[in-house]
Amino acid sequence: FHFEATQAAPLVVFVTFFLTAANAAADVQGGIQQEAGRWSTSAAMIGGAACGVPLGVAALVQVEPWAIRAGVGSFLLLYGLYDIFGSENEEMAAAEEAKLASVATTIPYGFAAGFL
Repeated sequence: FHFEATQAAPLVVFVTFFLTAANAAADVQGGIQQEAGRWSTSAAMIGGAACGVPLGVAALVQVEPWAIRAGVGSFLLLYGLYDIFGSENEEMAAAEEAKLASVATTIPYGFAAGFL
């Protein structure tokens, strides 16, 4: 597919919104979102993404395509290497999981997801 940045950005937002809504609906049906604090975490991630999307769209229009490809490619490469070599323990301690689920930690993740 070949889309211009001005066409691709709204399409990405549209698809992401409906996939997120479908995922949230599945979580509600499965009882996952009933746990304390899960809605605040979701709201924080959505708020962070809402702030990141306009900056990501602006970057698509302002930044050279090779720089975007290099940045996203580097991010994916480094994350893949971390996933392969850096995460030895599959089990996460409850305190560490609670820290990752906190609102203060979730906002940057949402922002990065919206920006990318």
